[in-house]
Amino acid sequence: MTSTVVLLSGGLDSAVILQRAVNRGVHVVALGLRYGQPHEDQEQAHAKAFCGSRGVEFIQQTLPGMPFPGVKGKGAIVPGRNLVLIAAGVSLAVARSMHRVAIGVNEDDRGIFPDCRPGFLKAACAVAEEGYGVQVLAPLSTVTKRMIRRLAGELGIKPEETWSCYTGGSEPCGDCQACFSLA
Repeated sequence: MTSTVVLLSGGLDSAVILQRAVNRGVHVVALGLRYGQPHEDQEQAHAKAFCGSRGVEFIQQTLPGMPFPGVKGKGAIVPGRNLVLIAAGVSLAVARSMHRVAIGVNEDDRGIFPDCRPGFLKAACAVAEEGYGVQVLAPLSTVTKRMIRRLAGELGIKPEETWSCYTGGSEPCGDCQACFSLA
């Protein structure tokens, strides 16, 4: 049986990846990561509940705090974040004898986040494959947020099941890049 570690942030993109994999009969282990983001409690609570409602194993790891310089131009830039998240996913995949890791980057994020761009993803994939025999998948990397919202609806994912806001409030702020892209 195919098996994949899905890097599950609790947001819509990674929820769509997980749901599609589950629907296809893929054995999934979801990995939620805390790295000092202001919204980690909301993200992880949503990720855990999402997995629980789908019978998917959810593993949460805490990483050393990463520099979080804040919101710049409506985007929360965390230098090297996806590189660290992919490395954590590859580590879990190797430990579990799994051969794939999926990350929820999308086309709309390319202009803001350097670690969502094709060249970065290609290099990260090559390192994981060469070093550990793990394939890194970014199945939404050429898909817009608008399409992802449509896919989520088709998959039966309710907006309240996910958290896609970069702030740590009790409700999405409506102003950060994540909220803006979902509007």
